[in-house]
Amino acid sequence: MSEAPKSELDKPGGGAGAAPPRHSARQGAARAGGPALEAMYQLLLWLIPTLEKLPRSQKFLLGDRLQMEAQGVLDSLICATYTRERPF
Repeated sequence: MSEAPKSELDKPGGGAGAAPPRHSARQGAARAGGPALEAMYQLLLWLIPTLEKLPRSQKFLLGDRLQMEAQGVLDSLICATYTRERPF
């Protein structure tokens, strides 16, 4: 006798009632970094596509400066979060 094919509900992680994965590894790492780091990262995710919509005359001057400053802030937050040595 042959086995009946398994339904989606029989598969591990399948079926309508299965919960999606909670978060990816990157999201978990961002959450471990603190709320300021996560907020800045989310700001950059919004800011970069928004700057792409600026008129050409503004995109390369204003857009570039805003993006570089925001990435500098994110870099500083990363350094502050993951540096073991504290200045005080």
